[in-house]
Amino acid sequence: MRCPQCGHEQASGDECEQCGIIFSKWKPHEAAEPLGSSSPLEDIFRDANVLRLNENPRGTLSMLTGWPVAREFDVVDAIGRERATVAQSRMWFSIEFAVFSSPSQQQAMNLQRPFFAFLSEMIVSGAHGERIGSAKRRFSMLRRSYDLRDVSGLTFATIASPVMHPWTFPIFDRSGQQRAEIAKKWAGMSEEMITGAQRFQIDFMNHDWPVAQRAVILATALSIDFDSFETRRNNPSLLGVITES
Repeated sequence: MRCPQCGHEQASGDECEQCGIIFSKWKPHEAAEPLGSSSPLEDIFRDANVLRLNENPRGTLSMLTGWPVAREFDVVDAIGRERATVAQSRMWFSIEFAVFSSPSQQQAMNLQRPFFAFLSEMIVSGAHGERIGSAKRRFSMLRRSYDLRDVSGLTFATIASPVMHPWTFPIFDRSGQQRAEIAKKWAGMSEEMITGAQRFQIDFMNHDWPVAQRAVILATALSIDFDSFETRRNNPSLLGVITES
């Protein structure tokens, strides 16, 4: 007889002479998970310590997907590999984004918040509508402040931008330690002054953020863009286009 685990041949017996398994209790191993079988959401954030969110004014995603796209962003990692594309759909009463993983272009998550509400909440959902978390803007006279919430509604991180650095948004965990940062970046003269394209960088600072929390941080960057920079794109100024690199 041949051992089903190691292949050793022997005359008979209840257990393998070579590897020691008991034949009556042996069960075949389940097939290994094939490479590339992770979820689209995991594909975006896996092994990425820094992500850059670059607005693409050329409208290529609308041509590929057929979406009525208002704005598009490319999400790339620190070495320039594209991790995702983001499309803002044209809606009258809400801001809605769909995020697609790259290169598969599978939908990874949806983002939605009321259009006019000053203190509104960006709801983050998975591709099938399951809630992931949210980003809630808080009232503040001098700082731009946000609560980042998990699926149960608990705040896992907060943002309070420094008064003298309005293009920087440090992210603090529940103990008050800074664990990440969203920063507005200079997109170049032609992009900033002509197309109004925006660029942001998300630095996770090597902190072990779960994928769901990373997704909420990305959603917060898009909410910050709308709250603090998008309204200035038709009236650029030294205050509206920050030149930090």
